[in-house]
Amino acid sequence: MISINKSPWRVFITWCVMAASACYATRSTAAAENTAETDFKRLFQKETLAGWEKVGNAGFLIHEGALLCDGSGQEPAWLRSREVFENFVLRFQYRLAAHGDGGILLHAPLHGRVSAVGLLIKLSDDTPKSRPTFTSTGGVFGIQPPNCLCGLADRWLDVEILCDYPRLVVTVNGRIVQDLDLRDDPLLRHRPRSGFLGFQDCGRRVEYRNARIKRLPGTEKAWLPLFQQDTLAGWRPIEGNAAWRVQDGVLIAEEGRGYLASTTAYRDFELRAYIHTTAGSNGGIFCRFNAMPNDRGFEIQIEDNPASGNPTGSIYNHRRACCLPVRAGTWYPLQIVVRGRHGTVCVNGVPVVETDSLPVDRTGSIVIQLHDNSSRIRIKRLPGTEKAWLPLFQQDT
Repeated sequence: MISINKSPWRVFITWCVMAASACYATRSTAAAENTAETDFKRLFQKETLAGWEKVGNAGFLIHEGALLCDGSGQEPAWLRSREVFENFVLRFQYRLAAHGDGGILLHAPLHGRVSAVGLLIKLSDDTPKSRPTFTSTGGVFGIQPPNCLCGLADRWLDVEILCDYPRLVVTVNGRIVQDLDLRDDPLLRHRPRSGFLGFQDCGRRVEYRNARIKRLPGTEKAWLPLFQQDTLAGWRPIEGNAAWRVQDGVLIAEEGRGYLASTTAYRDFELRAYIHTTAGSNGGIFCRFNAMPNDRGFEIQIEDNPASGNPTGSIYNHRRACCLPVRAGTWYPLQIVVRGRHGTVCVNGVPVVETDSLPVDRTGSIVIQLHDNSSRIRIKRLPGTEKAWLPLFQQDT
């Protein structure tokens, strides 16, 4: 997570790096038939919401053995799993009233626009509609409508969602209404392949029952958290007099100016961070950094000012971000994808830079910058979601 305040300047970062060989690998297996109930786990137990957390003023409760969204919440509000999921089969039944509205969140982040960073599969009353839209039952919100209208009010409908990267299949009452290869859509191909599962509260009453999930083998194997616990192992100050330390799992930089560089060099990678800024903030993350002062690779700017020449997500002095889908004072995700000369930057789920002419194409460090003498930087570890993550900050060194 990154929080930046220029005076004082604060940065809270939660991030991880993925080697390109794993990032761009695909599986050749097609989605298997999933008719059996073997290995399915119930998502809700009896009369409690154990294992789930309400986000915002979400109006969820267990009522007569079913999960009830009573419609009291206001966006953004949702019910979030405490577990994270990558590939899976999700099955449930839902019922809503006339003009009802709800949705299922897949691979949702902890912060930011969950429907734009992850995937929102809509559930709605489609009877007033003349044609499918991305708000129809089975639609991927904001991206892709279902192939037919199938959402009916005042009756229980069976839904199955198969998420087995890169394939996403939504079936309603035995009919496939959505079948996507996530790699084919420029707005979907860079979205996280794992994250939280959630139920959306749109301020309308929706009931869910018989919700169960079956995990499928995952494919993400090379995510590396940049630090953990109380050490600076894997990092080194390279210039300036900033005081760098790790305390309670948080990397802190204060009392000076300087740069902290990873001792591991990366050429092709994906980096993810949660960022929080305040008015007037200014900072950056350097990629393919080799040496000061003239071989610093390129910088992804962090400046939540829409009038800036280099607003958040810009490749500093090379490619300006097309928009700024955030505002100071809120948490949002940042993604940086680097492959050869190709680079993509997504801010809060929106691709803001796409280029085939990155300034440098070689290996180099990832560098955190402490901008000025009044600055303070904090970096906090992202909760792990893939079993094969390896720590970059070790225990006591």
